[in-house]
Amino acid sequence: MLIINNEIQILEGNEIYEREYLTRGVRRTCIQIEIPKQDNVTYETLADTFVDGVSIVRRLTETRIEPTLVTEATETEEAVYEDKEVEYTNDYPLSDFVVAGDIIDKRDGTFTVYMGKKTSSEILEEENAELLLTLGGEI
Repeated sequence: MLIINNEIQILEGNEIYEREYLTRGVRRTCIQIEIPKQDNVTYETLADTFVDGVSIVRRLTETRIEPTLVTEATETEEAVYEDKEVEYTNDYPLSDFVVAGDIIDKRDGTFTVYMGKKTSSEILEEENAELLLTLGGEI
């Protein structure tokens, strides 16, 4: 499950791949997200969702079988345990991937979405712009 900007939930395929990809005229590190066919997910909804600066969190849920104590041990009997399913949820922020890339419509209801990292020159440009604003505000 992908959680976009803490509100939109979209199911993703089994894996998210990190790879170099050419987007916006620059080769950058991107994640490749496979989006399986699902209700209310179209090219337009993905284009509106996966935009520059978007916050993406990948939520993975795992179910484990764990022994749970049913009755305590006594002097004459051993403790009794029962196997129960316990669900664990972990969130993995993908906050470095903020540059919107290509969205590929595979024409069968599935899509591939690319989100990239900023390049070092883009980060430097932003830092310089912030510095200029800071210096300009003090004059």
